[in-house]
Amino acid sequence: MNISEILVTPLELLKTHKQVTMSHSVTAIGDHQEGFEKEVKLQEIHTAVIETTEHLYQLRDFMAVAKLINPELCAGAYERRPCRRKLRYIGGDNWPEPQRSEINAEGDPHLVYGGIYYSVDFNGATYSIEGYTSNGKPKFIGFMHFEWLKDEA
Repeated sequence: MNISEILVTPLELLKTHKQVTMSHSVTAIGDHQEGFEKEVKLQEIHTAVIETTEHLYQLRDFMAVAKLINPELCAGAYERRPCRRKLRYIGGDNWPEPQRSEINAEGDPHLVYGGIYYSVDFNGATYSIEGYTSNGKPKFIGFMHFEWLKDEA
């Protein structure tokens, strides 16, 4: 199988920005992507790609190809931008079982389930959280671990 056979559908999606329906069973609580619409489109296409081939499972690999095909769509995507939001830590509640139980059992030593935190920035996929650091550098955590308390910010 050559790369063009693997990427036919994903290439068309990238070229035309066709709407993609995500078929995985993970649904985020809250609309974290507001203001990050480019990242939403790329996440939808990436999901379609990994359902077609595992060769571009890593977002970094997918984006390397996507930038060649549609540089306009990819320009500035996933760059950290200031983004202050009030968030509730929900652990693995966005995932189906058994992942939910595994994530919640593992927990995070720095975040308390149900605790309220404030983001510093966001890149469409991960937040940095006030006070959430390692060796003085910000740690990043996926938006799926939080509920955005939009009306309470």
